[in-house]
Amino acid sequence: MLGLAAIEEGVGRWLGRSLYEQVPSYGRWPWGEGLVDQSLTTFLYPATWREIGDDELVWLVPSLADELTPLAQARLSGPLLEAITSRLGHLAAWATHSSRRLPSSVPDMALALRSGGILSPGVTKRVVTCALADDRPRRRARSPLSKLFAGTRGAGTRGDSSLVAELSIVSCLDGLLLRVLDASGDREIAAGAAAPPLEPADVLVASIVGGFNGAYVATELACHHELFTIGAWIGQLARGRKAWLPPEFASRLASELGNGAAARGEPVDACAGIILAAAEAAIGARKLTRIARAVERQGNPRIAAPRLLPHFHDPNWPRWNEVRHARIARQAGALHLISRTRGDDAPNRKS
Repeated sequence: MLGLAAIEEGVGRWLGRSLYEQVPSYGRWPWGEGLVDQSLTTFLYPATWREIGDDELVWLVPSLADELTPLAQARLSGPLLEAITSRLGHLAAWATHSSRRLPSSVPDMALALRSGGILSPGVTKRVVTCALADDRPRRRARSPLSKLFAGTRGAGTRGDSSLVAELSIVSCLDGLLLRVLDASGDREIAAGAAAPPLEPADVLVASIVGGFNGAYVATELACHHELFTIGAWIGQLARGRKAWLPPEFASRLASELGNGAAARGEPVDACAGIILAAAEAAIGARKLTRIARAVERQGNPRIAAPRLLPHFHDPNWPRWNEVRHARIARQAGALHLISRTRGDDAPNRKS
């Protein structure tokens, strides 16, 4: 019997490029169009933030990593703020269809998380301001995450652990955005909270969700910029956008995906687990592994097409930071966002 992934892949081949060209959210141009033909050494030359496009922020351009200039702060804070607002929108949509009495709007959700210490004051102010200023009509559609949290996969332990993972993502994005606000010198915005320490896995998650290399903000972790590049690249696929896979990091991607440890039941490094989960949700881990190995073998870039609706395949995020997850579980329990915290002490398991 054919699985959902096989059916979806077959329908994707039948539709070809038409769906991605007709639906605006998929983007008309694949990521890397016009970039993958350039040598990687091109990005080693000095550049300014005015010369670099959004697609190029997937890489770490060394000349831009020294200082967060005002233009850099504007370029980086936008995607982070958009990502936080989007994740809170998912949570609010889930609350709308949930039996729990939770905030059902982005501003109210942000204020609730602020009261519990999950969101910092400065970031909360920005999120609430942007949400209130955005007066576009929104459909009361059922969020893809609502089924994951409170649907057929179980409203108990599975729903709670998924919610803790989602709040942990928001916390990671909050940490990066708070650093950008701190660099701006705006005391009113950044007052009341210090930028928390970030682990490589935290920045990797933020790179995937934010769509750019987190080393631009977490400069002390610049040694992991190749890992964050892979994450930001997968993040493009997660948005439903096709992407060229250049040979420069196909080898690293293939090694992260194709070591087979997860299939053998062996322990998987936190960062490798994140990449595996995100790749499975966006395109399918096996499919992406085949593409990466082909690029590595042939030395030529290849196009990678995501699932037809990648946002309906939310990753089964692993517990990448035990300290952060435990803290978020306690805070969410205090806010009555989760039914119980006992189940969150155990690692996520696929249902």
